Amino acid sequence: MQSVTVFREDSLVLLSAEVSTQNLKTPKSFEKSPGPIARATQAQDNNTLGRQPVSLYALAKDLGTTEELKSLVLQAHRLGLQVFMDLPHSGAASAEDGLGGQFFHWGEKGFHPISGARIYNFEEGEVQRYLLSSIAFWMDQFGIDGFRFLDVASTIWADRGRFVPSDPAEMEEFLSTDDKTDKAGVQYLMQANSLIHQLDKYARTVAEESTMYPHLCDSVEEGGLGFDYRQASNAPSLYRELVSKCRDEQWGMKTIVDTICEVKNLMPKEKILGYMESLDHCAVGRRPLKIAFLSWETLHTIAAGGVAPHVTELAGALHKAGHTVHIFTRSTQNRTWENDIMGVIYHEVNFNTDSDFVREIENMCAAFVGHFLHMESRVGGFDVIHGHDWLVGPAVIQLSSMNKRVVFTMHSTETGRCGNVQYGGQSARIREIEGQACHSAQRVIAVSGVLKEEVCSHYQVHGAKIEVIYNGIHADAIAKMEWEDEWTGNTKKDKGFDVMDPMFLFVGRLAVQKGPDLLLEAIPMILQARGNAKFVI
Repeated sequence: MQSVTVFREDSLVLLSAEVSTQNLKTPKSFEKSPGPIARATQAQDNNTLGRQPVSLYALAKDLGTTEELKSLVLQAHRLGLQVFMDLPHSGAASAEDGLGGQFFHWGEKGFHPISGARIYNFEEGEVQRYLLSSIAFWMDQFGIDGFRFLDVASTIWADRGRFVPSDPAEMEEFLSTDDKTDKAGVQYLMQANSLIHQLDKYARTVAEESTMYPHLCDSVEEGGLGFDYRQASNAPSLYRELVSKCRDEQWGMKTIVDTICEVKNLMPKEKILGYMESLDHCAVGRRPLKIAFLSWETLHTIAAGGVAPHVTELAGALHKAGHTVHIFTRSTQNRTWENDIMGVIYHEVNFNTDSDFVREIENMCAAFVGHFLHMESRVGGFDVIHGHDWLVGPAVIQLSSMNKRVVFTMHSTETGRCGNVQYGGQSARIREIEGQACHSAQRVIAVSGVLKEEVCSHYQVHGAKIEVIYNGIHADAIAKMEWEDEWTGNTKKDKGFDVMDPMFLFVGRLAVQKGPDLLLEAIPMILQARGNAKFVI
């Protein structure tokens, strides 16, 4: 079986159909892919599902040759099927190519705040020619019959569709302000639809648009965008909710029917394409997660120690995997504000300082919780809240008491930071916060096995609740860095070691948590087996 996007004019339905390879003789290289038409263009990362292409004219390398795609389209036409492909004109893959400020907007405006995709500057004539000619290329060279425009909201709205009202009455008022839409983007969509219908009067276009933009399917002559169909994505969201959170007897037929018909009722004159599930919804653990990080430090705000790179890199990796990530952290200014950095949303929260450090941390956490709840009212609930270190412990405790799903990462313990001595006073107050946060969170992450043992011992947390996830580094960046001193980067050469001598490197502070004692205990045994071993600490 081969998944192919097909279209039937008589039934006005777009679907991802399982077409038997006995009837549609698909080239073998295409049989390896679950959705060749859905991501035909070459992308930088497979996890973007073709939504961030590196070229709009290159067929994805894992889908076979251009001749095989042409053969697939031709055989589909012989069966009376129309072939559609996804059109990722909403953004491109990130690259250091000097096109910022030319093909793409300059600075932060040039990146999608959620996906990190580069945003085209539709005002530039060369950008319009590049995008429009790619449409003509696929229609002329491969016989593509129509396109599904991806993430149309990102092209329509100035805020990329993040904070658009869902109520029709509010939408009308929202549109009355000139700065809400990306006028050049709207004009480009009108041009693209006009071109497609001019090249082939039977061609059809589908808009993946969930913000209920009112003029989506109005004709270009009437001032609309000119799409033939709106893709409604509300039903899959409901089905995922029912399957993951509701018992069978809690499924309500009225709710299901109302949800399926909701978009059609709001837009009665439009042709609506409904579906239950798609590749996009299954790609990242069935659906992308909305994750909130709590951390008193990050690399992009105030960096104080090792938690900053941990939080920053983890948030970036989760974003790259397709999830939505918000970080609530200390503000670099005397105000609370929001900052989008490479697709991760940083909420810099202001709070009252105090001469008592623990009291100041409690003030910070109260401010984090208040702003978190404010954001929930704006963008909806979060799937996971991830707190880091005791400094956000009070926030972890409070949010857990609200039945939020909270994970707490322990990077160290107060006892360990004090040289394995349990002092009184402020240190005892910190230990109390650490212990209560570990017990309040649904799961605890420890960055080493030794730390897990400490948490179990000091705070009587059951070991089954704790998962050990080690820290890591980007070794490639270190290996390729430019050294400013005389060291060549070859330790053996610089230290006079023989090239065949085995060498062991220890990096870290000389504390029991880092394990130098284990290395020292192991050295005599290693030297017995390999007398030429060398150790660098």
